Amino acid sequence: MVKALQANKIVIAGGGTGGHFFCGLAVAEHFLEAYPDAQVVLVGVQRGIEGRYRLQDRRMRLVFIPAKGFMNQSFFQKIEAIVLLLRGCLSSLRILIRERPRAVIGVGGYASAPCILAAYFLKLFLGFKLSVVDQNSVPGLVNRFFSKLGVRAFCPFPFRGFQLIKMPIRKNIEEHAKQAAKFSWPPKCIFVQGGSQGAAGLNKAWIRILPQLKAALPEARYIHQTGASSLDNVQTAYQELGMDAECFGFTDEIARYLSQADLVVSRSGALSSFELIEFQRPTVFVPFPRASEDHQFKNAIALQESSWVVAEAEFCWERMRGILSQSVPSLPRPRNPAQLTWRALLS
Repeated sequence: MVKALQANKIVIAGGGTGGHFFCGLAVAEHFLEAYPDAQVVLVGVQRGIEGRYRLQDRRMRLVFIPAKGFMNQSFFQKIEAIVLLLRGCLSSLRILIRERPRAVIGVGGYASAPCILAAYFLKLFLGFKLSVVDQNSVPGLVNRFFSKLGVRAFCPFPFRGFQLIKMPIRKNIEEHAKQAAKFSWPPKCIFVQGGSQGAAGLNKAWIRILPQLKAALPEARYIHQTGASSLDNVQTAYQELGMDAECFGFTDEIARYLSQADLVVSRSGALSSFELIEFQRPTVFVPFPRASEDHQFKNAIALQESSWVVAEAEFCWERMRGILSQSVPSLPRPRNPAQLTWRALLS
């Protein structure tokens, strides 16, 4: 079995956002570490985060297919999404027939739908394994759909029809987490991260409490991932108050910054949440209020004490002061630890 896998390749489909793409990248990294002679084909969309990501491992290749989100779109946009789904399926059929992978793994999002749909019909002829893995406490529509069709489905949170699996974490995150020093409390370095697409609402709420933060923690240093659209405003806010802050729109070096942080203020997308668990950093979760089916709030409540989960509309200095005044900070952790690992996706 091991020898056969070393000589083969897998296809991982999904992307659009960092949560989906980096989950797929984590699976790819673990697979290639276990089977150094193998190859991985990552299938995504050009306009997603994967479209601007540069792969470092030559055993991985990125290919793009047509796809567009269907939910929360106008009538004509939904028609366009259906047309692109069909075109994406045809592109995916060509990719799968050409590559003949040992396994096809969907990591969720609209970018995965065409490829997993093509794989569902093609697997009987080519004989590969097919599975989907979701990152969130409420799996996405695409993965729920395929789980009901009998496709093996996995999730790091308990959910009907899905097997419990440990969230795949990128190798550099794991390595930095093992080497990271213990955090200080009260915090000397605070890291604010809004995810791969930024978080305008979180940025605005954070700027409002900067004067109080400066008074309470005069020696603190700040690291802030703002998203490209908010970078100038956030940077100016720190500068006007004379605060020590490093701001950037997005970074591929998230592990380095998490290693430095004593406190993290973050959205609660599942992948970033499990990366924080890996680092064992005190975390204030501010869920994205418009996440589908409110899954970010459900992620946060499943991983963190309720007093450390703050709705964006309620984020204020009083809440932060209460958190900073605690003598023992709260660390996020899964309430239902999983036994299965990424290897289950190939079995």
